[in-house]
Amino acid sequence: MINSQAFRKLFPFGFALDTDLKIAFCGRSLDRLIPDSEGLELSDRFSLQRQTGQPTVDTITALFDRPVQLSVKETPLSLAGEFAPWKEGFLFLGSPKIDRLTELSELNLKISDFSPHDGVMSSLFQVQKMEVMSSEALMAAEELAQQERIYRQIVEESNDIILALTQKGEITLANPAATSLLGISAGGSRANDFLSKESRATWDDAAKALAGGAPSVWVELVLQDPRGHAVSVEGHLVRSLADQGESVLGFLRDVSARKSAEHNLAASNEQLRRAQKMEAVGRFAGGIAHDFNNVLGVVIGAASALQEDLPRHDPRSADLEVILASAEKGAALAHQILQFGQRNRTAGGTTELVAQAESLRPILDRIVGSDVELIIRNSTDRVHVELDAIQFEQVLLNLTVNAEYAMSDGGRLSIEIEADPHRNQAIVRVRDSGSGMEPEVLDRIFEPLYSTKPSEDGSGMGLSIVYGIISEAGGRIEVDSKPNLGTGFTIALPLCNENLKTEEPTGALTIPTEETIRAPRRAILIEDQLALLRLTTRALEKIGLAVESFPSITEARAALLAEKTMPDIFVTDVTLPDGNGLDLAEELVREGRIGKVIIMTGNADFDRIDRLTSHFGWALLMKPFRLNQLTKLVTRLLEDE
Repeated sequence: MINSQAFRKLFPFGFALDTDLKIAFCGRSLDRLIPDSEGLELSDRFSLQRQTGQPTVDTITALFDRPVQLSVKETPLSLAGEFAPWKEGFLFLGSPKIDRLTELSELNLKISDFSPHDGVMSSLFQVQKMEVMSSEALMAAEELAQQERIYRQIVEESNDIILALTQKGEITLANPAATSLLGISAGGSRANDFLSKESRATWDDAAKALAGGAPSVWVELVLQDPRGHAVSVEGHLVRSLADQGESVLGFLRDVSARKSAEHNLAASNEQLRRAQKMEAVGRFAGGIAHDFNNVLGVVIGAASALQEDLPRHDPRSADLEVILASAEKGAALAHQILQFGQRNRTAGGTTELVAQAESLRPILDRIVGSDVELIIRNSTDRVHVELDAIQFEQVLLNLTVNAEYAMSDGGRLSIEIEADPHRNQAIVRVRDSGSGMEPEVLDRIFEPLYSTKPSEDGSGMGLSIVYGIISEAGGRIEVDSKPNLGTGFTIALPLCNENLKTEEPTGALTIPTEETIRAPRRAILIEDQLALLRLTTRALEKIGLAVESFPSITEARAALLAEKTMPDIFVTDVTLPDGNGLDLAEELVREGRIGKVIIMTGNADFDRIDRLTSHFGWALLMKPFRLNQLTKLVTRLLEDE
């Protein structure tokens, strides 16, 4: 693709034709003499000497590599040059045919209309020789001297790099810009001295093209300054007309700043592309997480209901605990994908770390296998932090999976938990005796999508999610690792400010008895998953509530409008078949039809939920949940009256 702007500057009397012989663009000087020529037929502006009839593509093709003389219609100007093929048509490279110096003024031309490499200087020298004995000899010599001074000033004051080289690459002329930028000096440098390794082949190909007859070659090169820094340039290498093509003129412009800007733009575009990709992944993950959490909600709800119906020491209760733990692990993975794609806030809640870590021991043992010794230590009986239990499990599971991968030949994994009351921190240390990490890997382990595992073994999201969970909880995570010496993660989390010493650990909550709620209370429940609707209805009825349950917003609204009394508690999902549960709750609370509200969701607009819960005092329960978590929350809200 010809750069039309560069062509206009370098070939002021040239022009380009498309395949229909229409003028595509003209050189800067020709465009001044015959403006508004673009789009006109060749024959509208030019006539070919010794040619009759309308010119055709075959006519032009037959003139390749042959001297051509054109007359510019409606002007006294004649052009001498050659036609050359072009990817989009034809190029004419030429200059004015001048027989006398006085013709310059007659043609309304100035020396600035010409380019240094278009042969005009050569023509002027020939005119001077022919008229040396004429009355114009002194005037011509003075004008030529003036033009030489102008050319010298152009060369010396140009910010572009201007060089003259022999065919062997020896530099015979270098303007001050070349010397200042690249340290090039005439007579003491060769092309290879400043050409980067990757640009030498480009330079050699251009030199061969010039030696083969090409008038000029456009090049893009990477040069090296005296300090070894790369300098990107572009421009033309041109056959010198001064010595019959035995030397080369280079007109090169430093485009390093532009290249850098293009690189930065490309990098920004790549970041934007990744952001758009992550946004798409987030939307996709949100839909999957919602449906997956509903399925897991049924599993967790049914299993927790069965567990509550069994005696504490019944062996089947332990089996149900394994089902619950596995289902909650699946829920944690769903939340992990959702967090990564959307960076929604984590579920609220508190966790007692010691009991929670011990409850995960069976799962962690299965992850690391029999070849790895798992040790869980604690320096205190209870350590409460402001972090949801599912999120803490997610952290331990991800770190354990990474440790297992690093200990392919077996080893030891230790998890230590302690409290630091002086700093109001809980400290969790997870250390393995695995292969460790190189410094360059260590620097990137928390980057999303970065993984040293094969693609089938890891997505690169685990540690980035761990980092996000800890950061959002107001904590910090540090890592130390050396090759063959294992890896250690140190997590610091703020201690819970509330006195939770008498609270049952998550996973072992007791469902309040019917006596907890002394007077019959009425609850409205909206959930579109019928299996989960039945389970949650039964759980609420078990603690003494009269429950009216609905699978849609339409049915619930109709029932509420028909009732004159306000329900004691309103429990709703967010994403429902016929609308948004938040819209209905906000509408009803503003009409004074409901008061206490629990929002159940696994994926929603948490910014809006934050605003509503803060303004109205609502509660949020993240899906999937154990039924005792729901009943405990309902009991607490009703007891706050």
